[in-house]
Amino acid sequence: MGVRQANYFAAPYEYSRQTPFYVHGSAAPAYERQPFGAAAQPRISTIPGSGKDAALSSTLIGIAKAVAIVFVALALLGIVRITLNSATVTSAIEARELTTQIEALRSESSTLEVTQTALTQPEHLKEAAKSLGMVEPLSVTYLAFGEDGTVTSQTVESTGSDDVVPEDLENVE
Repeated sequence: MGVRQANYFAAPYEYSRQTPFYVHGSAAPAYERQPFGAAAQPRISTIPGSGKDAALSSTLIGIAKAVAIVFVALALLGIVRITLNSATVTSAIEARELTTQIEALRSESSTLEVTQTALTQPEHLKEAAKSLGMVEPLSVTYLAFGEDGTVTSQTVESTGSDDVVPEDLENVE
């Protein structure tokens, strides 16, 4: 058996493969001895017909890569489109629900305005006060505050009508 050369960068092996050295039951290749330092013979072999097939197969590989990239791009665009459509549908459903809530709240607001108007009528207030045991006052005193800090008052006897306001206090804000 041969010995490897000491220098790593020199010729790789001192033996070349030409004739079997050890044949009995061995599947290992046999090497023939060559003088130390002799250049190893390069093993070059050609495969007939591989020139066109190799170019054709590299072209097919390129086409297959391009088709795969197109499919991936189309899949990503499809996912984006489905996501946007889903978001649009969700927004439309939420808008419809909010519109329904707005209509219900407007209806309730109208009902509350009518109820407030009915409850704040003077006749209703008088009846509610009478049902609580209240009576109308015999006289009402009005106070007017002047700009110079003076306070004036006027007492008016109650006649049962709500329109009795002293004449000099009508213009006071």
